[in-house]
Amino acid sequence: MFLLSAQRVKALYVVCFGATAVSFALSSVAFAAERLLPVTALIERTGSVQIVPSKGGGERIRMPYTLFLPDGPGPFPLIVFNHGVSIDPRSQATARPLVLARQMVARGYAVVAPMRRGFAQTQGSYRYNYCVYHRGIDVDGLGTEKDPGMTDETFDLHAFVNEIVGLREVDRSRIVLVSQSGGFAPVLGYMTMPRSGALGYINFVGGGFSYCARKDNLALARQAGAALGQKVKRPGLWIYSRQDSFVSAATYRVMFDRFVSVGGEATLVELNPPIDEGHYMIGEEKAVSTWWPHVEGYLRHLGLPTEVRFVVAGGAR
Repeated sequence: MFLLSAQRVKALYVVCFGATAVSFALSSVAFAAERLLPVTALIERTGSVQIVPSKGGGERIRMPYTLFLPDGPGPFPLIVFNHGVSIDPRSQATARPLVLARQMVARGYAVVAPMRRGFAQTQGSYRYNYCVYHRGIDVDGLGTEKDPGMTDETFDLHAFVNEIVGLREVDRSRIVLVSQSGGFAPVLGYMTMPRSGALGYINFVGGGFSYCARKDNLALARQAGAALGQKVKRPGLWIYSRQDSFVSAATYRVMFDRFVSVGGEATLVELNPPIDEGHYMIGEEKAVSTWWPHVEGYLRHLGLPTEVRFVVAGGAR
């Protein structure tokens, strides 16, 4: 049997006790620092914005939105969240990106999530033919607001942001667009002609192009990357999951490679979030630790705040 001398036992006790004391002291400091932070509820508001068509003969629609805010008057930097696509757009639930909102509100941001044309109770119609829709995007490149090839959804996004920055809680000089899945294409279109306060965009598992790419042998994704890489005016962060049953790695890699090869400024991150379906990582609390460090670094690169300013308590109200 192995025996320790009394002196070695004492030394071991001192080392272990010392390590425990240091750990306890550090956790106490962190706990005390957290207690010093102001507590905010996740304030949730709803509203709508009227969209007037850019071309004669188009339909006026009202886009409902959900807005999340910290306590206080602001103005707060703004995250605009463009949601993805479900099988039946009309039955799709109202976009409430709670996981993203809690992360951003804790850091002093406002988060707004508009409902896209043809989804849920939003007026207008959503274009179901992905191949025709995206081929139009690729050829025209979404050049200007007056470009006849500009998609309705991209114009909607411009008109929406132009209205929402009029809220007193919003800092119109610090805006970042975040898209999920099929919300990516309109955001790229928006970024070809962003308003002055739009500093960049974050693409979570951007899809849409992949639906056609299976038929076009990746030619469409390659064409989209080449067309948009020359026109997008701000740096972007592209976040994808290696376990994604909706968007193929071949598609987004081809599109990204072409995008940056023609001058587009973007960073591609491929992750392994601890969830079964990586396509939904932006909405899963346990995946935040996987993607947040990359989002944090990107926001810091844009000169935006990343330190926690509030303890977000309870649910939305």
